[in-house]
Amino acid sequence: MHAGAYSDQVECMELLEQHEGNVNAVDVDGFTPLMIAAERGHDGAIEFLLENSADVSLVNNDNNSALHLACIEGHSSCALLLLKDGDDSVINRANSQGQTALHIAAKNGIEDVVEELVTRGSDVFTEDENGFTPALACAPNPQVAHCLSVLLKAMASKANNQKAPVKKKREVSHLNFKPSYNSTI
Repeated sequence: MHAGAYSDQVECMELLEQHEGNVNAVDVDGFTPLMIAAERGHDGAIEFLLENSADVSLVNNDNNSALHLACIEGHSSCALLLLKDGDDSVINRANSQGQTALHIAAKNGIEDVVEELVTRGSDVFTEDENGFTPALACAPNPQVAHCLSVLLKAMASKANNQKAPVKKKREVSHLNFKPSYNSTI
């Protein structure tokens, strides 16, 4: 199943599944076929695996889910397919560096995934092991200004709605950020 996911050979995976192949099999590094397909950017393999009950909540040895891996590699369509499944258990899951999919998508400038994660309730205040929120993770990169804008608006909104810790409310209460590629932070 892993080889089929790696090479996007849906027909091969169909044949294996018909002969009791395990769509949630784990290799030595903790990778499932779904993780491999997400990392490689194979939409067709992801669709097949999800249709055959692949578990989106599984993580590899680095605590990366298929969603993390799709975001790491910049595969927007794969990440959105994984989110389409409706399993929100992975949205706020942190990997071994404390990063959620939102941290990674924001840092890599995957605008549509950032917007979907924020809409689905991803925690914009989660800090990774370095103390970076998703907004801070993407701030140094001027190419991701739109992602930063989405995150700052969500942070300000949550702070105003009393859903943020007091410390976080103080940090975002003064924000009125309008991104441009010339903005510096």
